[in-house]
Amino acid sequence: NKMKVVSVIIMMINCAYGFTFQATPDYSLEKLFNPQSSGWLGADISTSIHLANNTYVWLWGDTVYGYLEQSNGREVRNMQSMPHSSLAFVQSPPNSQPEFWFRQGDGGPDPFGVFTPQNPTDPNEIYWLVEGIMGPTTDKLVILAQTMLLSSSSFTQLGTDAIVVSNPFEHPSQWVYSTSRISTSNENLSWNSGIGYALDGYFYLIGLGNSNAYLAKISEVDMMNFNWQGVYYWSQGDQWLQNNAFSLVSLFSSDYTEGTLQYHPFLQQWFIILCQAYNGNIDIAYSASPTGPWTKETIYTIPSEYINGTTISYAGKSHPEYAANNEIVFTYNVNAPSVDFMLADLDIYHPKFVRVSISE
Repeated sequence: NKMKVVSVIIMMINCAYGFTFQATPDYSLEKLFNPQSSGWLGADISTSIHLANNTYVWLWGDTVYGYLEQSNGREVRNMQSMPHSSLAFVQSPPNSQPEFWFRQGDGGPDPFGVFTPQNPTDPNEIYWLVEGIMGPTTDKLVILAQTMLLSSSSFTQLGTDAIVVSNPFEHPSQWVYSTSRISTSNENLSWNSGIGYALDGYFYLIGLGNSNAYLAKISEVDMMNFNWQGVYYWSQGDQWLQNNAFSLVSLFSSDYTEGTLQYHPFLQQWFIILCQAYNGNIDIAYSASPTGPWTKETIYTIPSEYINGTTISYAGKSHPEYAANNEIVFTYNVNAPSVDFMLADLDIYHPKFVRVSISE
């Protein structure tokens, strides 16, 4: 196997609230998600959701399915197909191995992935499963999917669909789900860049448009029933306006397209990890309230071998199940514009873990 020397980046950042962040790679966690000898060979997105007790489900984007083989003296991926999504289930982290799952089609994984749009406007619509959360009172699983139109050479964003799984504790082959387009989402505005639940009973959604992050909220009942008339938008004048996405207030500027909105009890702050292709830094945005004000700080510098023109890094996601009370553990994905380059390099296209220690 090819040996690669990876530079270790240790960053210490003094937070404006009096905290210090120290970030280091966590290779022991990364090994848990290395490509398998056959089956799951890597994917992006890398979102984890707490289902119940010690069970977590991971959402994956475009997934390499196939087997490993020897080529010119090193191990490479032999890709048989690339479904647009897959799942993994992890019991009792941090040391347990993930169990990967593909929805099966004719002769292999369904190319559309785990879910398909129920009311597509075009037969070539596909889902990238970006974010999700369990409903605390309904025990239903909500997944926010970036809805894309697939052509022979490109993807075009159509908006954000909500997927509600009514029986998430069953085996995924038995899942019953429904889908609906969030009415204010479109090719320029998505609502899948973060979702969190607050004690006021609302889901808070982070939207992204024109390189700005926006905020909306919806009750659990309205979310489960796809009542998009019940969405409130954080708007000009620092006020919530219902069913009006025309005067949104920017929380902060960022080119990131996917993340996780979570509350950190130790920091007593809401936070999002910001990571986007071609940007060598990973930032943290944090605020005592989802409405802001938000502060952004660089928390980690991506090793140069993962952002050098032939590789790109993106999709920062927090995974609290792997973190101590005074830590943040996040992942980011490394990909390559060239599919052949990605298939030949087993060091990329599976999540890179970073452990952040927080001290006062």
